[in-house]
Amino acid sequence: MIVGLLVGAFSWYESRPTRLGRRISACPLGHNALRVVPVVYGLRNPDAEELHKLETHELVAGGCALGVNSPAYHAYCDACGYEYDPEFDCWERRNATPVGFAAGFSPIITAFPVPKNASTQYLQQIRNGLRVWQHVSSRWEAGSERDFEDTAKVIEANLHRQSLQFGISTPTYIGRYPNASNAMEFGLLDGDSGTTGSTITLVYYADPPTLSADLSIYGPGEISTPKGRPAYETICDKYHLSQEAREQLGGG
Repeated sequence: MIVGLLVGAFSWYESRPTRLGRRISACPLGHNALRVVPVVYGLRNPDAEELHKLETHELVAGGCALGVNSPAYHAYCDACGYEYDPEFDCWERRNATPVGFAAGFSPIITAFPVPKNASTQYLQQIRNGLRVWQHVSSRWEAGSERDFEDTAKVIEANLHRQSLQFGISTPTYIGRYPNASNAMEFGLLDGDSGTTGSTITLVYYADPPTLSADLSIYGPGEISTPKGRPAYETICDKYHLSQEAREQLGGG
């Protein structure tokens, strides 16, 4: 009887539609090399075999909560790496560079100053061909907390260079990172509508000395800005940026 129940449950799991309400036949780039990838739920401590399956997209980690509409599986494109999530009705792709994405990235993402020695990942979610979320994250070795301060200046100067409006929060935000020695958040503001919900987060960890920077943009990402752009050298001089920091920020 137990075997029968298990077989029945597995059959139900496998027969659920790839997409809620309708099936899909191609990824956003038009590839039809799609395969079904099972989703696993719960607070897990994966062994080496499961980790390998997660890394090779043979399994998808679905988180701790399993609801009525939680999908049994995702669709994955072997040709380009786009993955479809039926629960949120969107396609997602991750890559070490901002190339090969169906919708491209907002200039705010592509202009984000990423150190050459950083481990970087770009992520994009799209629905019906439109961006619903885009993200870039970087993590790199830091010499000291002074690097945190210098990187914050580079980020702030880059935002000014693009004529972007923003607010900064520091002391209370570090509570979200209990192992961090310092943290800072830049909240991007829209010139027309105010708060966007898009943020840049900079975090410094002392042991080992590490910096991480994340930029998340919700919606299409075309944030309107006031007209005018400060001169590049004026920005560098205002923030007392070193030659190395100036090269990281870029010229022109």
